[in-house]
Amino acid sequence: MKVFLKEATVVMRMSKNETEALSLDGWILGFVKFINNRNVKATGFEEKIIKMKSMIFEDIAYMLVLYTSYIPRVSKAPREGVDSFHLIKKDGSWKIVSILNEIPSADRPKPTILEN
Repeated sequence: MKVFLKEATVVMRMSKNETEALSLDGWILGFVKFINNRNVKATGFEEKIIKMKSMIFEDIAYMLVLYTSYIPRVSKAPREGVDSFHLIKKDGSWKIVSILNEIPSADRPKPTILEN
């Protein structure tokens, strides 16, 4: 995947009390497993960006993204999530260094910077 550094890391919220740090290959394998286990080929999957905030300083960048995701015909309603992307400009193009994921809840509200 050309948009990622080969050493990129993805940290995903796996449950209310657990996160998991994955290599890029591990993250891709996990997404393939999600597609197969949830029968996403038949049901579909939608992820929609609601709001983004970014900061760029020379060759580094940070992007905070509020999104909703859901599986049509399975999910009750779209669920909000927050991704934090960290990038570096390398050889003239931006590369993802890491993605950190969090799922807002009553005890972990979304950042106020992403409020409407």
